Amino acid sequence: MGTVALEALQNEVIREVLNVRDISVLKKVKKMLLPEGGADAVAEEVLEGL
Repeated sequence: MGTVALEALQNEVIREVLNVRDISVLKKVKKMLLPEGGADAVAEEVLEGL
């Protein structure tokens, strides 16, 4: 994946997180961002939730 496409995906994820009104979703995102999951696991879980 190119750098521009990755940055666009990151920006979209950030926008979705900022639009969340349910604290449980934000807690789930925080848990996914912990180092133990790794970047690939985080991306897959975030995309599943959209």
